[in-house]
Amino acid sequence: MDDRSVITRFVAVNFGLGALLGFAFVAALMAFDVANLRSIVSTTEGGAVAVLLLLTGFMSLASGALLSTALEHTDEPQRGMPISVRVAARSRRRPTSS
Repeated sequence: MDDRSVITRFVAVNFGLGALLGFAFVAALMAFDVANLRSIVSTTEGGAVAVLLLLTGFMSLASGALLSTALEHTDEPQRGMPISVRVAARSRRRPTSS
């Protein structure tokens, strides 16, 4: 399995789990009728659009959070990570002519 397929699978699995988590959170909000949200959504004309926007926000938030925490816990060293390097600095002062 090459690197691209491993990374693609890693991102897809974590995105899917995050989307599922976001969907479950919105479903729980609707099921428990938090702040009368289900009542408001079911009685207004644009309720379906409101739920769609809520789903999009929570699914993308949960997916991004899950993916970023999964990337922090990988065993492989990250490429392109900054490292500390000591460099001798030259003086910025110009020599004065006197």
